Amino acid sequence: MARLTGLRGTDPEGEFFPPKLLRDRDRNNSYLEIYMTSFICGSSAELATYPLDLVKTRMHIQGYFPDRHGVGYTYRNAWATAKGVILEEGVMKLYAGLSAQLVRQIFFGGTKFIIYDALSKNLRTRTKDNKFQISYFNSCFCAVMAGGGANLLTVPTELFKIRMQMEAKRRAAGLPPRINNVIHGLTSTVRRNGFYGLWGGVGPTTWRGALHTLADVGTYDFFKRSLIKVLGIPDNRGIHFVAALLSGIAVVVLSNPPDVVRSRVMFQPRDKRGRGLHFKNGRQCFMRLIREEGIMAMYKGWLPFWLRVGPWTFIFWFTFEHLRGRRGDQHRYN
Repeated sequence: MARLTGLRGTDPEGEFFPPKLLRDRDRNNSYLEIYMTSFICGSSAELATYPLDLVKTRMHIQGYFPDRHGVGYTYRNAWATAKGVILEEGVMKLYAGLSAQLVRQIFFGGTKFIIYDALSKNLRTRTKDNKFQISYFNSCFCAVMAGGGANLLTVPTELFKIRMQMEAKRRAAGLPPRINNVIHGLTSTVRRNGFYGLWGGVGPTTWRGALHTLADVGTYDFFKRSLIKVLGIPDNRGIHFVAALLSGIAVVVLSNPPDVVRSRVMFQPRDKRGRGLHFKNGRQCFMRLIREEGIMAMYKGWLPFWLRVGPWTFIFWFTFEHLRGRRGDQHRYN
């Protein structure tokens, strides 16, 4: 951080800049670093855990197909679902929709942390040891706003991903093909359902993103701080692993129900105005799921979700902490 000398500041190389220019430069560099670091960490985690996301989505959609005796309607557990994809469609189908998920990371990860950082820096308070720290309540508030806001931008990529993940299942159920890749998904969706159709399922997607980020960012920080304080040990990889594992449990508990609703709402066919043919909105889908399939339908796919989100969270935060440490930064999210 630059020192201020009178009306001017000095950077580490000894060059002089007006204080406002220094603040603007530091802020722009900080946001760019946050954006790039989040994208790299998120993409690394996606590549390692993506097949579990496909298995989770397949389990979410189970029970959707109206013909209970048709080839598209089969109840399977997580292992049987993964085995079925490999044997019936090929091992590479476990990565169907990965391109849409990576495109999502371009817009989601960095945007989420930039929103979180911009909000949290104004809510930090000075601690007894003269350090600035954000309270857990304020951290949760910032996480909800950041996750919900970033998800508003990425609804179309979520739509494309879910449809690409289910494409082989649609064909097995005798339904016509709908999407081949991200570009085809964009053009075909606009052509069939209009521009509004790109944001089909925006409600449950936004809530899912808000609750997911609340559990991810909020509880990771909480568990990390608590473990360091209770155990009296320094911040290390072991702490990161345990905090990520506990955070993953919180993510599943909070965000699995809206995740199931989102998958059903996004998978359904739509009319030319982008309106769903089976569910008008997420609330109607939620009520029908409970009424027709029971409350536990809200936790379909919880096992692959947890198996994915635990390693995903650890890989993300491990990479994030490592890159942050190489830059010599303070943890901006405490």
